[in-house]
Order: sequence, then structure tokens, then C-alpha cells
Amino acid sequence: MDHYNILMVYWNNQDVVAALVGGTLIAISTTLNLYLYGRITGLSGIFNSVIRHDLKGGFEWKTTFFLGLLTIPVLAYQIFGSAIVTLNWSFILFDSDLYVDSKQGMGAWIIGGLLVGWGTRMGNGCTSGHGVCGMPRFAPRSIMAVCTFMGTGVAMATFRYYVPFFQGGSTFGESYATVWRWTSLVIFLAGLAFAGYLTLKSTTSKKELLINYGLGLIFGAGLLISGMCKISKIMGFLTLNEYWDPSLIFVMMSAVAINVFTFNYILQKVPSPTMLPPGSKYSVPPKGKIDGRLVGGAAIFGLGWGLSGLCPGPGMVCFFTQDHALIWCISLAIGQLAFDYTLQAMEKRQPNQNNDVGQKQPLLKKEQSNGENYDFAIKQN
Repeated sequence: MDHYNILMVYWNNQDVVAALVGGTLIAISTTLNLYLYGRITGLSGIFNSVIRHDLKGGFEWKTTFFLGLLTIPVLAYQIFGSAIVTLNWSFILFDSDLYVDSKQGMGAWIIGGLLVGWGTRMGNGCTSGHGVCGMPRFAPRSIMAVCTFMGTGVAMATFRYYVPFFQGGSTFGESYATVWRWTSLVIFLAGLAFAGYLTLKSTTSKKELLINYGLGLIFGAGLLISGMCKISKIMGFLTLNEYWDPSLIFVMMSAVAINVFTFNYILQKVPSPTMLPPGSKYSVPPKGKIDGRLVGGAAIFGLGWGLSGLCPGPGMVCFFTQDHALIWCISLAIGQLAFDYTLQAMEKRQPNQNNDVGQKQPLLKKEQSNGENYDFAIKQN
């Protein structure tokens, strides 16, 4: 039997411990967001609200969370580079540009970003909203979404391994990498300044925005420590070959296992979010029916994930650490906005239907939680 037909497990104890620690930090951040403000932490929805400047959809708190998520990984990259190295110990934080560019062609960055953007909007979520926050609530839609995007992600990455395409991209050159490292730092600092301005000028609670920045810090630390910011680690998990690396399973397992207890305790035992006025409700999406849009969107997201090795959270971080990730993030934004505008155009063409009391409502209505955007859900008759 040829060696490439044998599936073997390849990991080390340090990676497993890092995955468990990172998953625990992600669980802490998402649990606190639900406990304090009743929100589901969906990174694709947060990204979408930020790029659309969605003032009605929680733009201010999402922006501060977004900047908090980036802070620790960006500072770690600026201080340590791609790895922390001592005499007796080393820990790889990010992939080198040379390694990633040898594996990812320009098509993988562009098409992967477009598919992830379109898919996360169509399927109403990604690994955070559906996986870390949906599965612990035993939401049927989230369970189906996770099974779907995991399946298509593994299928795409494995197929691409055995039938290579969109690989071996060219680098932009060493000078570009140096310039981008400092340019991205300036962009990040400008973002921090903008977040500070929002906090000072905000009509909502400044304490709330500072807390959300802190929740982002915890989530970002979890992404960094767990290995989720390394494309090589994600592709090693999604690709079934003789070097299969299942260590990222422990990120999802630890986050979901903790949130199973914390989420259900909060939703069942805590009457309302502790930082909101008494009687306030939790912004948790309903356990709706599984439909074609959900499955199709999750499948498309998985294909983009398996092609590029990035989902929204890690992709936001890699914007500052990989020279080609700028292209992926632009493609992500284009994919999300393209789906939004396409669906809005379709909504305008939908004929009105009479409801039970004789009023007319569109077939597509908007339902949005504070974390993940569950918008334009098909109206159930």
C-alpha cells in the first residue's frame, strides 16, 4: 500500500495543551458575553457589522470587541515575530510568509475569502457562532451547520492535497513584508485610536465598551494560544493524510464542553443579563428549522475554509501577520456584502403575502442578534 493512502495521527503534547488552554479562554470570553450582555459571540456577524458601520446592529461594542481580539496577537507578532524562542523551549505563534506562500496560490486567497464571506452570511454563522455558541445550546441549526462545514472543509482540503491546485503562490518580496509589518501596525494603532474615540464620544455606557474590549482580549488570546492563527495548523487538521493533526479538535471540544454548562446554566438560572436593566432578554437566536439556505451556506463556508485555511476570526488576525491575508480579508468583505446586497435585491422582488390578520409582510424578514447576524430569515407560515 502506498504511504499516501495511510491515515496517521501527527501531534505533540504541547499542541494539545495549547489547544485546551486556547479553547478555555474562548469559552470564558463567550460565556461572559452571554452572562453580562446576553449576546452570542459570532465573529462573522461582528466583522459584518463593523465593515457596514451598522449603528443599529451594535457597531460600537462590536468595534471595541474586534480591536480587543486583535490586540494580543498583533502585539505578540510585533514583539516576537513568528515564534517565541528560548534556550530550552519554543512556541510557534504564526506561520512564516515563505511557508504560507509556498502552499497558497493567489486563487486560494481570493476564492477562499469570497466563499467564506458568502457562506457565513448565507448560513448565518461560522465556527464561533454555530460551533462555540450554538452547539452548547443544542441548537439543531448550529449542529447541522457545524457538521456541514466540517464535512466540506475536510473534503476540500483533502482533495486539494491529493489533486494540487491554487498552490505555490509567489511572494511579494522581503521588502514588502517589512513594509506591510509596519503599515499594518499603523492601521492597528489607528483602529485603537478610533475605538478610544468611540468610547469617549459614545452615548452608550463607556464601561460596556471597555468590558467588550476586555472580552475581545480574552478571545484573541485564545485564538493565538490554540494555534488557530496558523494556516498550517488548520490545514493540518482539515487534510486527511499521513500527517493528519487532530489537535485543533481540543479547541472546539474544550470550548463547547465548558459552554454546555455555562450557557445552559445562564439561560435557565439567570433571569436577565447582569449588566443590563432587570427584565432584559437574552439576544439568543431561536432554534429554527433546518433549511436549504443554512446547509448551503455552511457548505460554501466549509469549501472556502478548506481552500484558504482561514475562517473569520483567524483571518482578521492574519491580516496583520501574513502579507497575502490582506487579499483574503478584502475578498471576505466582498463576499459578505455581495450576499447582503443580492438578498436585499431578491427581497424587493418578492411579492407580499397576507398574514393571519390580513396585513402584508415580506417573505424575508430581518432577525438580528447582538452577536451573530441572523438576518433575512425565511418567514415560516
